[in-house]
Amino acid sequence: MIHIVGIVGVPANYGGFETLADSLLDSEKIISNGCNVYCEKQVVSNHGKKYKGAKLVPLKWKANGWQSILFDLSAIWLASKEGGKVLILGTSATFSLPFFRFLFPKVTYIVNMAGLEWSRKKWNWFARSFLKFNEMIAAKFSHKFITDNQGLKEYIQKKYNIDSVMIPYGGDQFLDETNDLTVFDEFNLLKEFDLAIARAQEDNNIELILKAYAKSGLGLVFVSNWESSEFGKSMLKKFGDHPNLKLIGPIYNVSKIKALYTKARLYIHGHSAGGTNPVLVESMWAKLPILAFDVEFNRFTTQDQACYYSTAEELIQLTTKITEDECFNVANNLFSVAKNTYKWKHILSSYESVLFDEVA
Repeated sequence: MIHIVGIVGVPANYGGFETLADSLLDSEKIISNGCNVYCEKQVVSNHGKKYKGAKLVPLKWKANGWQSILFDLSAIWLASKEGGKVLILGTSATFSLPFFRFLFPKVTYIVNMAGLEWSRKKWNWFARSFLKFNEMIAAKFSHKFITDNQGLKEYIQKKYNIDSVMIPYGGDQFLDETNDLTVFDEFNLLKEFDLAIARAQEDNNIELILKAYAKSGLGLVFVSNWESSEFGKSMLKKFGDHPNLKLIGPIYNVSKIKALYTKARLYIHGHSAGGTNPVLVESMWAKLPILAFDVEFNRFTTQDQACYYSTAEELIQLTTKITEDECFNVANNLFSVAKNTYKWKHILSSYESVLFDEVA
């Protein structure tokens, strides 16, 4: 039996881990062995108790915020009682792994760490220390530890002397989506614009990007969950009235996001907290030229084929000076990277190897 823990639920409509879980359910090998996916209660109410052959198990807690600890703990407990292999996506409750391994010695615990969650600027000292502790326990007490980026793999090796299994995300599911062109009328968008998509968190360099575009006067559409945090609300208040900036969202309809890509000149990526970011991979599959914040994780993901910036001034220079030929070349190079690296077929094979004790 395979258990998937740590997501809002499936079908995927929230984030990268949800897309990963949804894609794992396309594996006949996983489904034939029996699979439980632990979801928020509302997800199961909306979609039923079965999806792609997997059983959806409702939990009363929320999968995000402080409740994520209770959400993951209750899911790991229920999964452990049934036995089998527990794939834990994220490290909200991995401090409990020594306890669970003692109680359930026959259960296998596999952890995908996501990124360096503790490094996000939104956390205070206590939360950062707690998240670092969770990361350490996950690395040392999981039976297998998964990283999604070469930079994270090197970090874990250096920090904990542990050889993790590196498996990135796929993005080719994006090609199967249709374009929902109603999004342009819905938000009264410009004919051409640059595009950014990120959650409203400081470590996504949102203020840097908005400052650069406010100064340059170039058109920017920025999709984010502005109302979900004080930081997001402050950005909306500060930049929402700029005539060249369109702050919209969040948009969880993939067909609408794909439509936005068709009119975008550039994709602007500001994430800095580490890992292979799913929206960055999708933008590569969308064949867009990408300007990415200059950290090693983004360079590893794009294999140094994007353009990179560290300051607002550098971003202004890139966005105002880049030529059509340069855009074409960057987009094509990134699309080649995506085709060679970020296909779900290969990624599913890697997860099957990890879950069924084959050579990964």
